[in-house]
Amino acid sequence: MSYPIHYYATIGGSAYSKAEFWQLGVRAIPTVEPGDDPAADFLAWPGDSEAALKSWFTDVNAKFPNTHKLEWCKIAAIGTDGKYLGPNTMAENLFDSAATGSATTNFHPGQCSFVITLTTAVARGQAAMGRVYLPTQTYAIESNGAISSGLQGDAIDTGLGLLDALAANMPGDLAVVSGVGDGLARPITGVRVGRVMDTQRRRRRSLPELYQEAEWPV
Repeated sequence: MSYPIHYYATIGGSAYSKAEFWQLGVRAIPTVEPGDDPAADFLAWPGDSEAALKSWFTDVNAKFPNTHKLEWCKIAAIGTDGKYLGPNTMAENLFDSAATGSATTNFHPGQCSFVITLTTAVARGQAAMGRVYLPTQTYAIESNGAISSGLQGDAIDTGLGLLDALAANMPGDLAVVSGVGDGLARPITGVRVGRVMDTQRRRRRSLPELYQEAEWPV
């Protein structure tokens, strides 16, 4: 297994008063292959991207709940072994002030999430598609268990907006990266979103649980 040398941009924050933490990431093909001393535009990416990422997270059509915050972003150069390329090949920005989701009603369980599928120029095969689990959103669920086609359009726009915010100052092209065999990277060409919320089991396991018991028969 060998990865192409690439960048990995991640963003994240807290939820439910820091009872849970979320993050997501998208990879990129560098314009110039990085070495042990990253270029200035790589080091500047976290600071230069803060405003766009906050605007994306607080957009009313994204419908992230006010229980969730966006608090940081980070970029790292990844080597062929899937680890940091070197000791100086990571830059992060811990925001002085967090961005809080705009939605105040219609909350869903924290482990429920819409999946953004990242598409490339090929439909099948290595590095054909990627996926990103967004923080939970407050889209209304209809009687068929799915969101409306109109809200699906908002979800598509949220996926596109994420890519726009990540790509704006990226010294490379956003991509789906695979470490299978000799490794392969394909530029992202679009997004795809369904109408049924998915479940991320890791988020369910990380939420604290409080049980009640009752004796039976009473």
